[in-house]
Amino acid sequence: MVQSKKTDRVFVDTNVLVYSRDSSHGTNQRIAERWMETLWDQGRGRTTIQVCMEYAFHFHNRYSLSWWDALVVSAARLRETLRPAR
Repeated sequence: MVQSKKTDRVFVDTNVLVYSRDSSHGTNQRIAERWMETLWDQGRGRTTIQVCMEYAFHFHNRYSLSWWDALVVSAARLRETLRPAR
């Protein structure tokens, strides 16, 4: 793993978002949760619209939701995941 300064911005990809919210991933979930918490507490985590769309696609496939419902669910989950804890 590359060491970064506490001021560096860190890109968070789809798999990290999925792992952080899915208990079926066990160890990966715990690691992703801690990493996401650290990045967002420090204001360093970043992602893209493409990652958000891939996250919606995950819900669309996994839970057999319509595309539009998957967008709503993923937006709600991302808001919860990406919002800094206070």
